[in-house]
Amino acid sequence: ENQDQLIETFNPVPNRLLLGVTVDPLSTPDDVILWLSHSDGSQDNGAANSGKITRVSGVNLGVVQDIVVGLPRAIANHAPNQLHFGPDGRLYLAIGGNTGAGAANTLTNSEFGVRPEQPLAAALLAFDIRNPLLDFDCTPPNDPNGVNLDATGIAEKEIFCDVDVVATGLRNSYDFTFVDGKLYATDNGLGVQGTIPEIGDNYQQGDTCEGRILAEDSSAFNPGARADLLYAIEQGGYYGHPNPSRDECVYIGGNPTNGNDWPIPQIDGAFAFLDSPNTYSPGRQPDTNWRLPEYSFGVSRSANGIIAYESDAFCGVMKKDLLVTFYSQGDQVARMIRTGSIVTDYKIMTRSTGSTGGISMTNPLCITQDPLGRVFVGEFGNSRIDVFLPKAIGCWQSFPVPSSPFAVVDSGSTRVGNKAYLIGGQTSSSVVRSVLVFNAFTNSWSTRSSLPSYYPSVLSPAVASIGSLIYIVSGENSTGIPVPNAVVYDSESDSYLSLPDIPSPRSRAVAAVSQNGELYVIGGVDSSGSSSVIVEIFSPITNLWRAGPSLLSPRDSAMGAFIGGSIYVAGGRNSVVDNDALDSIAVLEVLQGQWSTASAPMPTARQSGGAVVVKGKLLVLGGQIGTTGPASSEVEEYDPLTNTWISLTPMPVGKRGAAWMQFGNGVFGLAGANGAGLGAVSNQVQVFRYES
Repeated sequence: ENQDQLIETFNPVPNRLLLGVTVDPLSTPDDVILWLSHSDGSQDNGAANSGKITRVSGVNLGVVQDIVVGLPRAIANHAPNQLHFGPDGRLYLAIGGNTGAGAANTLTNSEFGVRPEQPLAAALLAFDIRNPLLDFDCTPPNDPNGVNLDATGIAEKEIFCDVDVVATGLRNSYDFTFVDGKLYATDNGLGVQGTIPEIGDNYQQGDTCEGRILAEDSSAFNPGARADLLYAIEQGGYYGHPNPSRDECVYIGGNPTNGNDWPIPQIDGAFAFLDSPNTYSPGRQPDTNWRLPEYSFGVSRSANGIIAYESDAFCGVMKKDLLVTFYSQGDQVARMIRTGSIVTDYKIMTRSTGSTGGISMTNPLCITQDPLGRVFVGEFGNSRIDVFLPKAIGCWQSFPVPSSPFAVVDSGSTRVGNKAYLIGGQTSSSVVRSVLVFNAFTNSWSTRSSLPSYYPSVLSPAVASIGSLIYIVSGENSTGIPVPNAVVYDSESDSYLSLPDIPSPRSRAVAAVSQNGELYVIGGVDSSGSSSVIVEIFSPITNLWRAGPSLLSPRDSAMGAFIGGSIYVAGGRNSVVDNDALDSIAVLEVLQGQWSTASAPMPTARQSGGAVVVKGKLLVLGGQIGTTGPASSEVEEYDPLTNTWISLTPMPVGKRGAAWMQFGNGVFGLAGANGAGLGAVSNQVQVFRYES
């Protein structure tokens, strides 16, 4: 969500390129401690050894202390990047490389220029920052300003501070995250002119590869554009960006076979190959410490910020997945889906891109989250912070609910108190007159007195409750003919009372009770087998039927409910035209007695689904899309106030002709069928927890 707000700002490190901010875990609301990583403010002429880690604390964050100094900085904008405290309490920092591909060069138009790699560049570092006995001045004492470094193209190999080099060969890892004992990091692949170190065919690991590449030789040592990568970092691992000051000389995977070596999955469904046949002769093996990445983001997306999502929002489906910002080519947030401990797939977050109804971002860079599951993304290009709020889309319950006593579909159903009543219906072999009762409080089933003997066995009767009384009207007998019968069932005394026959018998009609306490029987299948427009209204006060306003078009097997003065009838079918499922919504304003069609159709056309009212919104669940095949698993919510639909979490197994009831924050799908035909009739219960 984008909201303009006045935010109090402060500038503890002015005129610096500040790329990393983290909050000290020892902070309290009254005593916030920040750690910043930053370097020289220039983005194209960065001063050597200008990287720092600074602690900011105290009243109004007024105490600014440089704790780590003398860290590498490229001439280009590769610099000390993000920093985070690890599970071990140490402060971890990612630092970009000084070169494009491992070797400095003498090209006049080179973005990275003459500065070579240094021992702490292109690496992930860890500082035991709370140990007062350690030395955190990393400045090379013989060349503090990097004069000799830039003049000779050769760096000192000694490390002058107390630091653990966790991993090397990370070209420009902007961010990283810890999850389930693993450390994931993004890394930007080469997208500009770069040169790799010169090594001969006789090179052996441990040999030196220092020195610049001359401008006239640069094309031969340019490995070309490379993919942005996702790494699962291991202690001591080398990840392919050469660093001659550490005698790490082979670029990525070398060229073992002169073919497609080292394939890894890529987000476009293809594979990225990590060999370099254009720069090495066949047979060149990678460094023995080289580690394969876990996934490829493709070329030039500039994968940067990364978090492991920790919220239980979205039913916990996204928990522990990785969210990654793409600074370029899409300017989006990608979800890297983890199966077990391995990244196996990805999805673009729909609200992070304009093409799927979200916002259009410009150069999203950093990303973080809060305990409520909200995701905050900093846009470098728009100089703004975007807040993505988790939307409750419901969860399907995993703990067991007992199955119904027998499999049945197309029962008439309603709720009284904490009980659901399933009346009539069809098993795999016959039409029944039974009454099944599910008690949501005790999580148990029972049976009540069946329909009276004068009421035939029926499927799809119109059923609705008023107080403890359940009204049962018409339905289809075993020969497929709608019956005229109507009765009222007293759920407290377990007894029936006959009512006047309905004037126009119909099965598969919608039953709804209006604000006046009258029963509406809407549409359905008539005695000719056709969908009907007929609406008839029963008054419990007068014990009489009367004609209501006809539907605008025939409809049966629809899903309907009363909300705020109107009856909503969604989907169904019109057999007069064809048997295809409908996506339209007919709306009856009860007091005016007029029908209209909602301008927002149901996203998934279907019939024989369920309709439940939750918090003033119409929840449509399952149903049948075609005349064959499995039942629909779609769950969609309609808001009458905004005339909009949203899709919620689909059910594990689709259902049609089920009884759907809300109890508490759960919506129960009782019995039904998993597809077309009687072979799919089920006694299973599924429960949708509306709140995520």
